[in-house]
Amino acid sequence: MPKTLRCLTIALTDIPAEYQIALGYLTYHSGKLFNQAYKGAKKMAKRKTWQRA
Repeated sequence: MPKTLRCLTIALTDIPAEYQIALGYLTYHSGKLFNQAYKGAKKMAKRKTWQRA
């Protein structure tokens, strides 16, 4: 089964360079936070298995 891809696309035209820098910074760091939260949720959702001797 193929993995689901998550993508955010922002298309703005004719915005000042300061806004471009701020938006780039915000989207970059929000993506990093999303990835950390997603990985943390996957770890928490794993079933714990114990081997009985």
